[in-house]
Amino acid sequence: MDYLIAEKVMGYSDIRKVRCERCGVSEPEYHYHLPNPVDPHNEPELRPTLCIPKYSTEISAAWEVMNQMYQSTGFQEITIRRFSEGDGWEVIVGRVGSPVAVGSSPGSEVEWEGVATCAPLAICRAALKAVGVEV
Repeated sequence: MDYLIAEKVMGYSDIRKVRCERCGVSEPEYHYHLPNPVDPHNEPELRPTLCIPKYSTEISAAWEVMNQMYQSTGFQEITIRRFSEGDGWEVIVGRVGSPVAVGSSPGSEVEWEGVATCAPLAICRAALKAVGVEV
């Protein structure tokens, strides 16, 4: 899911699978990395890469997704709710002034919704739906 968020929502295009020793794993393993924007002049094969943020599990990375959605999708209202039972989260992306945004008639004007057991994953699901990726 983090790969999809990086590509479809955050707009990264040069995502590569590399053997990584920096991502907090005890053994180097292959996983996806982003190009390093700090050093764009090196040859692509020599350019250091950055680990894809854990958008779907870390709230600080999920906030980056929300900021990107505000900037790129035209949706100005994102509602985050915790279920009253405490076992999940709902994220709704809507337009300013829609019933979901002002709190009347919940569900009648929902553009995209993400539901999950943790807030970052719910944010990512709604974001992917907002850019046309069904998950």
